[in-house]
Amino acid sequence: MKTSTIKDKLLWPVIGLGVVLLWAINYYVPFHSSAIQWIAMISCLLVLTLLFFFTDQGKRFNTFLHASRAELRKVVWPTRQETVRTTLLVVVMVVIAGLFLWAVDSLLLWMVSFLTK
Repeated sequence: MKTSTIKDKLLWPVIGLGVVLLWAINYYVPFHSSAIQWIAMISCLLVLTLLFFFTDQGKRFNTFLHASRAELRKVVWPTRQETVRTTLLVVVMVVIAGLFLWAVDSLLLWMVSFLTK
């Protein structure tokens, strides 16, 4: 496991204090306008996110995001026609399975009521 750098050792406590500040803004600061409170919270959240991306974990997360996006571009998405056909097939199969289970349930109910009379 890689040891933390001095930069990370300084940034993580700052991020932790920022989270506490964000929590305090949300619960304890009595703003007269909720718009000002939201602007303060969003600004604090953006700064914390920016600080996170300067840490080693943030850089690895950013690399992961870029790799995921590259993999997502390789996906072959189905056409509209394929999607509609597959959806209809699933709906038909669910209806058939429902009818089958209803028939089996009705048959078992009839058999139990016949045996208990």
